[in-house]
Amino acid sequence: MFGVVLVISLSLGELYRIGQQFVGWKTWQIALLIHALLVLLGWFRGLLVLDYRSRLKPQVMTWIRRTSLFLCLLWLGLSFSRLWGQPPPFQSLPSIWLVLGLGMAVPVIEECFFRRLIGDFVKSRFGGDWGSYLSLCIFTFVHSLPAWRDLPMLSLELSLGVLLLGIACEFLLVKSRSLIPPILLHSGMNLTSLLLASYDPRWLHWLAPMFLNG
Repeated sequence: MFGVVLVISLSLGELYRIGQQFVGWKTWQIALLIHALLVLLGWFRGLLVLDYRSRLKPQVMTWIRRTSLFLCLLWLGLSFSRLWGQPPPFQSLPSIWLVLGLGMAVPVIEECFFRRLIGDFVKSRFGGDWGSYLSLCIFTFVHSLPAWRDLPMLSLELSLGVLLLGIACEFLLVKSRSLIPPILLHSGMNLTSLLLASYDPRWLHWLAPMFLNG
């Protein structure tokens, strides 16, 4: 069971490294390209099923409103941080391509990839509860860029922030049975990190322990 997690995670990590060596892009750009290609392949092969009708269900709209409210409250709270101490000067705003890439393209592709393509695969093999847990493990491991060379020394690393995001997205998917709420939350968190970097970089230092690997 956990061998599936390791094989998928380590294989994806190696794919990212190979892509970086040949193309020279940033890690998130390479990952986005690989995920998009795999999502398209899964869609054409009938392995990826998206229930567009679920978007109209009242329950989905309820979770969308809750997710949006959470993100609005989060951003409001971050805004008050500049009242504390001596806030640093504003940094330059992120480029529109970075906002579109990390704030829109990455959440959509990653949720389709991890929550649907991989998630549905492991759920069909190990059941709903175990499948959710295993897809969450894969999501967390892959974001730590695992490598096969690290396996013998058991030096695989995890990020607490990614783990918490994965738990929240998986919870929203199970409760709403739609990808829309997880995509909204994922997008909001990515945009929040960009906002922190330009609005009040001190938050990156305050939240750094959540993203320490180990």
